[in-house]
Amino acid sequence: MKRRRIATFATVFTLALLAGMLVAEETGDRPNSGDSGDKPEAQRPGRRQRGGRSRRGGTGGRVVLPDIGLTDAQKKEIEGISKSAMAAARDAKGEDRTAIMVKMKKDIYKLYTREQRAKLQKIRQAGGSGKPVNMRLEVVTFPPNVQTADSNMNKEALFYHPIKKPEGKIPLIVLLHGAGGTKKKDISAFKGNRDVKWVMEPKNSKYVTKILVPHSRSHWNPDALNKAVDYLLGAHKDIDKDRVYCIGYSLGGLGTWNWARHSPKRLAAIVPVAFIANQTNLKNMVDLPIWAMAGTGDRRRVGSVIAMAKALKELGSKVVRTTIFEGANHATTARKAWAVEGLLDWLFAQSLKNRGGSP
Repeated sequence: MKRRRIATFATVFTLALLAGMLVAEETGDRPNSGDSGDKPEAQRPGRRQRGGRSRRGGTGGRVVLPDIGLTDAQKKEIEGISKSAMAAARDAKGEDRTAIMVKMKKDIYKLYTREQRAKLQKIRQAGGSGKPVNMRLEVVTFPPNVQTADSNMNKEALFYHPIKKPEGKIPLIVLLHGAGGTKKKDISAFKGNRDVKWVMEPKNSKYVTKILVPHSRSHWNPDALNKAVDYLLGAHKDIDKDRVYCIGYSLGGLGTWNWARHSPKRLAAIVPVAFIANQTNLKNMVDLPIWAMAGTGDRRRVGSVIAMAKALKELGSKVVRTTIFEGANHATTARKAWAVEGLLDWLFAQSLKNRGGSP
């Protein structure tokens, strides 16, 4: 009986994965690169157990839909199709199960309008090729001084450039991965990842920026990050040193926060997500534009974010803001964060010149 329950659980889990992959591109409900906390895998305490199985946040077995402007009626029809298909596939085996899921995909695709299919194709082109369609990818190798600052930071990083360069200087976004990323062997694992695709979604194409995606095998080191940015500023004169931003989720959110605490006048603005905010040196961050986010289901982190914002406002900050997602756990917070309307408008409006700072 126990074996049968385990087999049933495995079947349902597999069906959920198939549904997500067959219906559409993933929208990031799952943590980035397997993130499940602020600590690297080797340092994280054991997960809570129930009935001998680990409990983790995720999609809950539902189909992940693409962001192509689906109507409520379409979503309702898709839900009905997917439920029926997964119910049928639950009792099927091997090739029969795959055939059911493929038919489900086709039935759902028939519901899309011509415009929606075109949007879906753009999403697939951006994600499937491993890089955004309007960006050129370069693999940069940092000089020895970056490795000396932190041996856990990979000497290579992904560096995205806009294909069509505007006049004047170009801002730089540094994207810090979470704990799941520390287990990756090299930077190739981060090509076309969720965060890069989010910045370069068609609806965000009006923003022109360079993107740095470094890789660390442990906690992020502020000294190493500073030296990495210094290297880029020296090698690429078109980067706007007054508009260097950092965004990170989970362990990356913590890294974003700690980098800002260490060097508050290096960064023009930060977006730390789902992290625990150490309040040391808050007085040096009063003028730093911060947009912090967390979910109410991620209790330790959401409490920390709320307390941090309150403390900064009491110190006189007028540029700290928070977004708290009702009911979101650690895993689903990331997807919700990247969907916040106006986030990039706010981010690219920030500059060290606006607050009289300098790196």
